[in-house]
Amino acid sequence: LALAPYCEMNIDVATAVEETVDILKAEQREDGLIDGFEGYEPASTGLALCALSALGIDGKAVINGEKNMIDGLLSTVNDAQNGFPNAFATEQGFRGLLAWRLLAEGTGKPMYDFSDYAMNEANVTGAKLCPVVFDVNASNAIVAIEGKTEIADNAFDLAAGTYSYTVSASGYGTVTGTVTVSAEEEATRALKKVTVNLNKTQGVVGGLPSGPSGGITGGTPQSGGVVAGENAPAKMVLTGNTFVDVKETDWYFGAVKYVYENSLFQGTGNGFEPDTPMSRAMLVTVLHRFADPAEIAAENPFTDVPENEWYTDSVKWAAKNNIVSGVSETAFDPDSGITREQLALILYRYAILCGYDVAGDELAGYQDAENISDYAVNAVRYAVAKGILAGKKETVLAPQDGATRAEVATMLMRFSSVAK
Repeated sequence: LALAPYCEMNIDVATAVEETVDILKAEQREDGLIDGFEGYEPASTGLALCALSALGIDGKAVINGEKNMIDGLLSTVNDAQNGFPNAFATEQGFRGLLAWRLLAEGTGKPMYDFSDYAMNEANVTGAKLCPVVFDVNASNAIVAIEGKTEIADNAFDLAAGTYSYTVSASGYGTVTGTVTVSAEEEATRALKKVTVNLNKTQGVVGGLPSGPSGGITGGTPQSGGVVAGENAPAKMVLTGNTFVDVKETDWYFGAVKYVYENSLFQGTGNGFEPDTPMSRAMLVTVLHRFADPAEIAAENPFTDVPENEWYTDSVKWAAKNNIVSGVSETAFDPDSGITREQLALILYRYAILCGYDVAGDELAGYQDAENISDYAVNAVRYAVAKGILAGKKETVLAPQDGATRAEVATMLMRFSSVAK
């Protein structure tokens, strides 16, 4: 439960959590309950539901017999129908049901989310004058005051006087202004907040030429997916200073420039995070932007994809067009990472949908070709033949390795130039 928010940020955490979920599921009995101390199984099951719900896993989909986890928990309701067998089981059981219900409703608000009631910051560590904190509506905002260095994120220690500031963020317009610190504020070291609201800028509409099937529409080969004319949106331009973790000398700079300027990727609160693993939900959303389909699919075959999530329409589209399959008939598993061979398979299926040439080559030159899953062999052959997928070393493809944001950006850039 505690590690769930970090699964998309750290592959080691994601792997450990995935292994732990497998162990947890192995403890499920045929009656649907998670095994535990005698009489306290509802408490164990409630806690398990909290953790699984935080990971986006529907307790109804966890079955080790005839009963799922929700069935198991509800089978232990006491005779008065107002709780479970004992106080501890009642507390944990209700927490589990609440977490599961929030997931099922697709509110996007997990348990224990107190963000609407956050405490005001009482002080800023390291401030000796007047701590000035900029409250910006963009999580990836960069605040700059000439000649001053931050003492914390978007926080400065300022003496009495007037200062000019600049606030910028990828995907937003830049705001400039002034802030004045009075002599009294410096003397009392009172926390001073400056609220800055940035307006989003509309980026370039990305896409490929429309394929002969699937209702895929996008830009033309001549325009490269850019909307031209009087009403064209402002084009976002990547420089060596746009993201703190992307420099012009990095091997992936060109790919990041492509996905950023074509509005396929945005930055995160910590930059672009090129080494962060790509989740299934993230990838499908990017490919959906890439395809720019004219219609949104209505049917949602997955119980773990709630309505109104940021990735819901993308998953529906991908499922309808057989671009991405679920991990089962009813589960998509949006938070799981994507491997290099799975990424190749998704681009392969999209190429087929658009009617592109998907001929491939043999992989005799790669010593780990035998590690490619049977279902992905043709896709990897295609991706290698087209130059979309390259080996991590001259003779090593690493098909089972997780795909990072930088690798996905690179493969999408290559795909856009050779797919037609």
